[in-house]
Amino acid sequence: NHVYYERAALIGADPVTWREIERGFSMDANSVFFGAKKLAGATPDNWQLIQHPYSTNGKKICSMWFALEGPDLSSFEVLPDGSCRDKFSAFSGKKRV
Repeated sequence: NHVYYERAALIGADPVTWREIERGFSMDANSVFFGAKKLAGATPDNWQLIQHPYSTNGKKICSMWFALEGPDLSSFEVLPDGSCRDKFSAFSGKKRV
């Protein structure tokens, strides 16, 4: 009746269609999750893994489950050390630096 990820309930997850994707990411027929958090605005149809832990729904970019503040999608890149940037600046957590 419920889906759990590391003992935390995935609120709203469909147990029939839920599946793990990669390193903390999972999805069901309607939603995408990181850990036990639902990615706002992400559906199986629009979601894409960029490079762990970054993903996009085509409009915003998330690091794990939180959205970065206003990244430029066309110039976004993950650096060799795992940090990220776009043509304007780098990010620390979800904030621009």
